[in-house]
Amino acid sequence: MRSIVSKLSPYAAQAGNFVPGNGDGVVTIDETPLAVATCYEVAFDDLVAESVRSGAQLIAVPTNNATFGDTDMTYQQLAMSRLRAVEHNRTVVVAATSGVSAIIAANGDVLEQTEMFTADALVAQVPLNTEFTLATRLRSIPELIITVTAVFAMLVGWIASRRRRG
Repeated sequence: MRSIVSKLSPYAAQAGNFVPGNGDGVVTIDETPLAVATCYEVAFDDLVAESVRSGAQLIAVPTNNATFGDTDMTYQQLAMSRLRAVEHNRTVVVAATSGVSAIIAANGDVLEQTEMFTADALVAQVPLNTEFTLATRLRSIPELIITVTAVFAMLVGWIASRRRRG
């Protein structure tokens, strides 16, 4: 896969060789369960939902964005983190070694943020939450329903157009 992706991006060779873990992605620190969505895992709503459903009261996104260089990928990942905050009504803490670190409120507001490639520290008192949102409960069921409905609608449209022609 690396040989294919390397043709699309010069950063592919710098990426590590990651392997999936097992478990629900929750770690407990000082009696507080955290959802840990490492780097790109924040893009996958089911992974974060599983951690929140397993008791996570806060979402942590540790990441090394060095392979993104000075592209907008760091900000895209920050936007995904904001979405997860709203989706699960949880504070999100993004800790980036080289990109943008941030503390994101459960409503998606960025409370504090660092600059790219700047050594800094963010400290804040943040609320913890144990309640589930509708998105946490349903996970990807709405996406599945929309996809099946769209495929069905395209099939019906295709059949109708074939009947009109022939």
